[in-house]
Order: sequence, then structure tokens, then C-alpha cells
Amino acid sequence: MTKSTALPQNLSIIGIDIGRHSIDVCYPDANDPQRWPVVKFTYKSNPDWWLELIAALAPGAAICAEPTGWHYLHPIYNLLHQNIPGVILLLANHTASAHIRAAHISTAKTDQMDARALAFIAQAYQASVDFRGVRAFDADLLGEVLALRTLLNEHQRIKKQSVRFQNQLRQYAHSMFPALADHVETYKFFIERGAAAPIEMKELVLEKPGDLDGRRFRHMQRLADKIPPLKVPEVLKNNVIDHLHRLKANEQDLENIHESITQALLSPTFERIYARLSTIPGAFPIAIAAFLVATNGLIEQFDANTFKAVCGVNPQTKSSGKKDGTKMSKTGYRPAMNALWTWTMYLVSAPAPSNAIATYYKEKQKTSSRAFYAARSKLARMVNAVAKSPAGYRPAGNSNQILCPICEEANMRLTKDAEGNPILECPNCESIEELN
Repeated sequence: MTKSTALPQNLSIIGIDIGRHSIDVCYPDANDPQRWPVVKFTYKSNPDWWLELIAALAPGAAICAEPTGWHYLHPIYNLLHQNIPGVILLLANHTASAHIRAAHISTAKTDQMDARALAFIAQAYQASVDFRGVRAFDADLLGEVLALRTLLNEHQRIKKQSVRFQNQLRQYAHSMFPALADHVETYKFFIERGAAAPIEMKELVLEKPGDLDGRRFRHMQRLADKIPPLKVPEVLKNNVIDHLHRLKANEQDLENIHESITQALLSPTFERIYARLSTIPGAFPIAIAAFLVATNGLIEQFDANTFKAVCGVNPQTKSSGKKDGTKMSKTGYRPAMNALWTWTMYLVSAPAPSNAIATYYKEKQKTSSRAFYAARSKLARMVNAVAKSPAGYRPAGNSNQILCPICEEANMRLTKDAEGNPILECPNCESIEELN
């Protein structure tokens, strides 16, 4: 194994294994790939590492790295892109680099071995040899994916806080009187008007506030009839009122983050995929955003099995003789897994309109105890296929119509404009969508 303490000049091929505190840089030489030199730069002990790195690279150098995360990868890309003319940065996914390392370098996984495998990939790229799972780095795309990921993380945080606030309000309601905990939504109308204590609720109903419609007032009246006229400590009443204000603020934050995610999906980078996936029954922006983040914005390039893997619906096969230990995988991007589960639950439930997933689910129920998992897998395949289809979702047996994303009816028709270009036209709301 060849060790080196400095990089030679005019390198046209390198592999970089990027870590939190250091990078390992490998460059090919006359030796076998297993013995290619590797130089380790530690950020803390060698603060001028970046000067040596850019000084060693030739214009148009091919550099391969793994997608270790935007915050680790972006400063390296920025440094190389702004200082090396014509630099080519390749990203090799972890599966691809692991296979190449095992086949050509070593079965051992170390930072040095990973760097050699990445240099091997960069050398192959220079020789016009393509490897599956290797792509050029698109900083603009990954920047937008990172922004979308940040919005999803914020949505998840606010959603959890919302559930926590709802549970706490239910506990407060129970502390007033047990019957209130079963009617929290109606109890909120009382709290909004400063009537948090049972005795105040009864007094409010007797006053008959004029700003309430008849249906809402009847709900409040029935609830007030179920409780005794009890007084409560002033501090407890104030806590309940303050807590509702916090809950309302949280609900507004949740509405704002929903709007931000929708606006991000309408950007030129994502709007095409968003329009296509929105034609699937039950589609919602959070799910579409999660799928785009799970695929790094490249959902069109994912085959069905790979897409299912990032959504956590690929089975882990394990069998021996007559014993089958196959189980569902728990790996994947968690928001995408949750969104796919929620979407499937809606489609197979009673309130959902008739759809292909529900039909498939009912058929599977007759022969399998895992019908829901099969329906979830089918929805993942559907999402992957529709993302690649310019015409969007096409219901079975209705090849000339798809769902209109504007009026939400299955009445868009594939036709042509005056110049003969294919378009989608809705005769109901007269909306037109060009096919890219």
C-alpha cells in the first residue's frame, strides 16, 4: 500500500473521500489500483489543505466523490469549480462505489480504499467508460433539493409540535371536566371567547353570542349542558387560554410551511414533475416534495425498484428451506416512507373516490394478509411511472383522459394545438397544459 504526504502537480484524475474532519485524496499512478497513493488532509491540523489541492489539479480534471451530504460536499465543489477551469465533479452513489471497490480495489472498507475506488471511477470516466450510479454533480439542483429538504424538516417539526399542543389541550380540557376532553374542537370556541372554566361556559351559552351561527351554537349548548357550573383557579384558566393561542400560532406556521413547500414545487426545476404527480388521485404537495428529496430531484432517472428502495417498500428477502423470513425494509428516506403510507391509507379508505389502488387492494385482500403492503408497493410503482410520463396519470381503460390538476376531475384530453404540438386540454375548466 503506497502512502504519500503531498500531491504531485498537474493531476487530471483524483478520487476524494470526504469526511467531517478530513478528506482522503487518491490519484492514479503506474501501480495497480490497490496500491494507488492516497494523501490525507485534516482540516484542523492543515488549514492550508485547499491551497495544495487546487495547486495540484490540471484544468479539466475529473474528480469523483460520494454524495456525503450537501454541507460536506458543497465547499469542496465550490472550491474546485471556482479555481479549476473546466473541472468535472462526478458523484458515485454508495452502492456503485462499494461494488467497484470490492471488484477492483479491496473488500475492506476504509477511507483510503474508498478514495481509490473513486479515483478508479474518475479514470474510467476519462476513458469514456460509464458506470451505473455515477452522475455529474449539479450544484443548482442539489441546492434546490436541500432547500426542499429543509422545508420538509421544518414541516415535520411543526407537525410534531402541533400534535403535542393538541394533546396538551386535551389534558387541560380534562382538568376542567372529563366531558370536555371528548369535545376539544367545540371547547376551543369557548376558550376563544375567554370562557375556559365550566361556569363561564354556561354563562356564555345563556348570553347567546351573536357572532355564532346556529349550528355551532347548538354544539356549544349541548356541551355546556353536560358539565356542572364549576369554578377553577384563575391561573389554570389563563394557562388554557395562553395554550390555545400557542396552538393557533402553530397552526398558522403549519399553513405557512405548506404554502412554502407548494411554492418550491412550482419552481422551474420541479414544476414539471409536480404537475405530473398531481394528476394521481389523492396526491398532496408534502408527498411529492418528499419523493423529490428522496431521489435528489432525479426521480425520472430512478427505475421502479430503486425508487421503491428509497421509499422503504423493498422487501428484505431471507429464506432457508421452507422457512421464509422475508420482511419489509426499514431503510429509506423517512418523510417519503411516511408520505407513501399516508397516501396509500387514504386511497384504500372509504372516503376516497374509486381508484386503481383501492381496486387492487380489495382484490389482494381475498388472497393475501399483506394486501396493504402490496397496495403501497403498487402506488410507489405508479408514482415512479407517472413521474416519467409527460401526459401524467392515465386511469385504466381511459387512455384518452387524465385528471385535471385545476378542477380535479378526470376529464383532461390529449389533443393538439394549432401547430400540431401535443397538449392536454380540459373541456370543463378550459385549462391547457403543454407536454414537455
